[in-house]
Amino acid sequence: MKLLNNMKVGTKITLLVAALLLCIATAAGVGIYQLRQLDAQSDILYDNDMLALGAVKEATIQIGAMSRVVMNMALASGDRTGYRSAYEAGVESAARELRKVQNRLLTAESKDLFDRANKAFALLLPEQQKVMDKVEAVTPEETFAALAVARSYAIVADNLMTQLGDSIAKAGEERSRAM
Repeated sequence: MKLLNNMKVGTKITLLVAALLLCIATAAGVGIYQLRQLDAQSDILYDNDMLALGAVKEATIQIGAMSRVVMNMALASGDRTGYRSAYEAGVESAARELRKVQNRLLTAESKDLFDRANKAFALLLPEQQKVMDKVEAVTPEETFAALAVARSYAIVADNLMTQLGDSIAKAGEERSRAM
């Protein structure tokens, strides 16, 4: 206490300002640290959720496009070679998007839905191939019967992809609330 009483007023004010600056610097450091943590968490949310949602959406679009190509091929008359190449491009694109999704799933529900959607996609492909193979070889009635079976698989795959997207979005919302 004597040390403080023996100090000049200017020295006391300097020490007070230094102490206040130290408190401000500490508060700023804590704030910057927390902002960096928040930034890292938002990057994780974006990488795992938004990119996964985009890939699910794109895969769903490609599955729908593949179904339309198969249907258009069944209804077309004349040369159908362009339909097969468009279909194969759709298959490659959908498979690529599904691979993107697989590595970004964090919840057990999402992983289960992905497995089911992936199996439905795997079941859909041979059915669509059957339709394309039957188009020129059998009667229109048999082609449309095969088309109906393939369409039912496409509906299942589409519904599962929609559920998967909803699951990813729900998990992302829960994680963002926890931040």
